[in-house]
Amino acid sequence: MHVLIVDDNATILETLNGRSGSWKLRLTGTTDSLEALRLLRAGVSSADPFQLVVLDMEATGTDGVALAEAIRREAALDGIRLIALSSLGQQPDHGTLTKHGIAACLIKPLSPSLLFEILARTDHQPKFSYVFEEMVAA
Repeated sequence: MHVLIVDDNATILETLNGRSGSWKLRLTGTTDSLEALRLLRAGVSSADPFQLVVLDMEATGTDGVALAEAIRREAALDGIRLIALSSLGQQPDHGTLTKHGIAACLIKPLSPSLLFEILARTDHQPKFSYVFEEMVAA
């Protein structure tokens, strides 16, 4: 699975990089929404397009909801799954996530085992299915 991480904190990318081989992930990271869109567009015409974007809802200079909206506006990017990362107490409401086709919202600090479970579930869910953190954590 080719995954784009959009986050201004290197921790999530480091966490995923440490497990990417065993999880069969190919990772690309960026801190910038415009760069994320450029990478996603380039991926569409490549032999290795992105299947998933993990986006930080509060990254400096990167509004996760605005990025999700931009991704959903482009027909060529429509099949890409989205997972949001948020801080405790800052998570967007279910309606916002559903409206923008975000499959899951994970609370930081991130548990690698929870992330793996979400990645596995998101890979097999219908395009706009919402995965509740509480379901996975149980």
